[in-house]
Amino acid sequence: MRNLLCIFFVVILSSGCKNSVLQDDVLQKSRKESNQVVKDISEIRLFLENQEKAGRLHGTVLIADGDTILLREAYGFRDLELSEKHTVFGKIGLASLPKMLTAISIMQLETQGKIDIDAPINFYLKDVENKNWKDISIKELLSHTSGLGFYWDYASYDDSYGLDDLYKLIKESDTDPREQGIFNYSNNGYIVLGKIIEEVANMSYEQYIEQNILSPLNMHNTEIGLPDGNSYTSTIDDLLKLSRGLRNYQLLKKKTLMKMTTKQSEEDYGLGFRLAFKGKSKVYGHPGGWSEGDSGLGIASALDIINDKYTAIILTNRNPRVGGAKARQFIINYLANN
Repeated sequence: MRNLLCIFFVVILSSGCKNSVLQDDVLQKSRKESNQVVKDISEIRLFLENQEKAGRLHGTVLIADGDTILLREAYGFRDLELSEKHTVFGKIGLASLPKMLTAISIMQLETQGKIDIDAPINFYLKDVENKNWKDISIKELLSHTSGLGFYWDYASYDDSYGLDDLYKLIKESDTDPREQGIFNYSNNGYIVLGKIIEEVANMSYEQYIEQNILSPLNMHNTEIGLPDGNSYTSTIDDLLKLSRGLRNYQLLKKKTLMKMTTKQSEEDYGLGFRLAFKGKSKVYGHPGGWSEGDSGLGIASALDIINDKYTAIILTNRNPRVGGAKARQFIINYLANN
């Protein structure tokens, strides 16, 4: 049993592992010298090393300029006893980061003409009987303006829960949504989106993600979890492939990605993407995190794309309150302003 915390910041961790061997030929090419001038990120390196020395970084970090890797390191330890160091190949939990994958799936189906995101939920889910749900649109689920909440507000979370279990629980419990049209971050909404994907695509959520996102991008080290991101794990190398797939429009058309990375409410959030604006720079991606009770373990993760050029990936296995938010923001601010 775990006490989940939904957060919008991410911790970075790394270890002394400086192994530069990559697992994929495509990624190996990105390590070769290019004709472009390589950005000086020595300040970022120093900052991360100091965070590690202070015990505030435990995980892996990757920074890339396009497909050219500028930094790929592991910091700190996997365990609280500080006996097992992180490596750059390690799989780490993602928490809410894969909400992007669920949103991408919905928008792929929209592009194929199989979904109208302005349509109400019950157009696709015939078992929805609650009158308070019937005018909630798919777009509102994507943008967290549906009024639905969090399933752990009324139930102890159980790792054995599957998508069907959570969907049933949400239908029975979240019967009086909050005000629609107002941003209210909701994991329930993404569980419902997962069921819509299954109904429209006529396959399981896991099958859809595997066939339409992971396999096309050769993301072989990512384990699929629930549509709200829980139980997913991945590596920094796999997430760079996801970044490339977005930046090169392999997964979505350019106009679709632009729509998804446009603010949909008063909050800096689009359709499945968290947004940030730093002067003239635009950042899109998604963080995630949860804490395992009072222990130091948890998850704080993030994938951020800055100006469709730089990628910053941070995966940690520590309670987000340990720190790390400063590291993520330091990287984003440096890349956006230099």
